[in-house]
Amino acid sequence: MCQSVRPLLGKATQKKPKSTLATVKPRAPRTMVSRIATASALGAMATMMLSGRFIDRGDVRPVMLVGVIFMIGAGWFLGHLSASTPLPLLVVVMVFQGMGGGMSQLPITVGAMEVVPPTLLAQAATLRALNKQVAQAVGVALLTAALVGGLGDSRIVEATGANPVLAQSAYNTVFLIIDPGALSS
Repeated sequence: MCQSVRPLLGKATQKKPKSTLATVKPRAPRTMVSRIATASALGAMATMMLSGRFIDRGDVRPVMLVGVIFMIGAGWFLGHLSASTPLPLLVVVMVFQGMGGGMSQLPITVGAMEVVPPTLLAQAATLRALNKQVAQAVGVALLTAALVGGLGDSRIVEATGANPVLAQSAYNTVFLIIDPGALSS
């Protein structure tokens, strides 16, 4: 049944799923959760433009090295969160994570495409996009398995809700798995 029709009929057949960040920090307003995700995107946007200018001037390695350092630092911090971590600090960390992604992903792409012969450029771009999507799909599946394994029996989690301490520990484990994985993408 269409989502917009349910309120008109007065039957809520499904519960609305909770946001994962709101589950760990139940008092977090939805606007703050949106700010956390937006912070990473803004950091990436700003540094992609700057890293593009630096790449045009010369070598891609210094820009990429700074980006990798930012991503490692942000990943380590995200892997050691607690329920008492202030949300504004989390926003700052997400900005650094986005900046690291912007400074590391673009130089990797540019460096890889510079060595491809012009006649094979279209095929190389297609292959890179395909590989990235397959890697992301496999990564999401594996990280979901790690998260569900860390939370315990999924039937218990669905029936009672996750224990906040257990949920935080499971999310921290996933962030620590992501940290080196993000560098290899």
